[in-house]
Amino acid sequence: MKKSILLIIVSFILIYNVKAQTINYDSLRNEIKTYREILKHSHTGLNLYTSEKQFDSLFNKLDKDLPKIKTRRDYYLRLCEIHTFIRCGHSSMYNVPLTENDIIKEILPFKIKFLGNKAYVENSYCEIKKGSEIVSINGHLISEITKEAFKLISSDGYNTSFKYRILESDFNSYYFLIFGKTNTCKIHYTEYQTNSRKILDISTKQEDYNIGKETNKEKTFNDIYNLKILNNSTALLTVNSFDTPTKKLTKRYFKFLKKAFKTIKKKDIKNLIIDIRENTGGNDGNDMELASYIINKPFKENKYRIIKHLNLVSHSELLSPYLNDMLGIDNDTPKSEIAKMMNKEVKKEFENKAHTDGYYYLKEEKVIKRKPKKNRFKGNIYIMTSGNVFSGGGLFSALVRDKSDAIFVGEETGGGYYRHTGSIPLIYELPYSKIPFSIFTVINEQDVDQKLFPKGTGTIPHYKVHQNPDELVNNIDAVLNKCLELIKK
Repeated sequence: MKKSILLIIVSFILIYNVKAQTINYDSLRNEIKTYREILKHSHTGLNLYTSEKQFDSLFNKLDKDLPKIKTRRDYYLRLCEIHTFIRCGHSSMYNVPLTENDIIKEILPFKIKFLGNKAYVENSYCEIKKGSEIVSINGHLISEITKEAFKLISSDGYNTSFKYRILESDFNSYYFLIFGKTNTCKIHYTEYQTNSRKILDISTKQEDYNIGKETNKEKTFNDIYNLKILNNSTALLTVNSFDTPTKKLTKRYFKFLKKAFKTIKKKDIKNLIIDIRENTGGNDGNDMELASYIINKPFKENKYRIIKHLNLVSHSELLSPYLNDMLGIDNDTPKSEIAKMMNKEVKKEFENKAHTDGYYYLKEEKVIKRKPKKNRFKGNIYIMTSGNVFSGGGLFSALVRDKSDAIFVGEETGGGYYRHTGSIPLIYELPYSKIPFSIFTVINEQDVDQKLFPKGTGTIPHYKVHQNPDELVNNIDAVLNKCLELIKK
């Protein structure tokens, strides 16, 4: 219940056969009504960025356009666009196929990497060179593809760095979801090094390419957490997750930090680079533990956490089995029991009386607080960030940016600087379309005092850095090099 989990949209693409099923528009209207009731009851951050009047307009337009919807895919795209207007990176709508025949098997034989707002080939399985810029696909400019994809990807506030990172992680799926399946694609691209504009007609059939199955080797503890002494004065500390699912792993993480900072002090390191570029969050308190080795005064995780209702779960009959998986609950547990359990947990965590603003506040004794550690680092600190930095990673970045002299290098974090809606997840499945969606229910107002950035942004670095095509091709770490350059100066 206390774990903040980043949910990534399921990478299945579904095209529904219109002839196989006639859409019942009355059923759609009823489930849209239910969907909105769930949002209004349980999502505390529903109107942080989008007013009730704006939602009225979005839902009215959907109702007016319902007769134009002919496929489940059409419906998903329209519903997902409303969901992203919540502007909560923890709340997503999932496109899950109903049958094997619903899965699109077409592929684009290259992997995309966004450098700024341009798309480059990171890995190629066809004649397009690595490092080439993709200009358009079947006449759709990358800017158009990005615009349409961003309608489907949730993020905190108005942040886009997170959306770019999510889009590049599954570019193929998003492209075919938006524009539909096709057996061929016409690719306009600028070739790496020659800068010549080229056009290539390619097949999108998987069997035409010898790609093979990707083996995603599970990362070990030492891959995620490690300390490297770069030279006599500089160390690189990598902390790329705050997720420690067991007490044993949490203890090991705390022990790693204690040993790392003891080593840093013993070796009289003057410059510390901390890499959190893949840190999407995890367990409450793990972010605070790392921050306590940096911040020089007592601090707390949040100014406050608030929730709309103590009886948080409505429409418990629509709770999804995905929620069971997330919370580690047996699948045969009655949904009413899950709702009862979650509501009981909420009442343990939050005050039993609403404040004058109508919200229930987290009990003071539940607020996580930290004091500076004995071996707190007192030298020059450089934090490497990217759009992947989210949830607890974003909270850590905000606290350190606000309360220390650390220099941030890289990209704006995906997680919000001032606040985010996270904690206590709910996952539902709509009754007619069977489309699942998640909402996270607690507004976390982070303990930051400096008004450094506009509303709805992540933590913006002092130095914005991303690779250029040459660095991409040659696997050169531009962000780390910038940190080392700053240290030299």
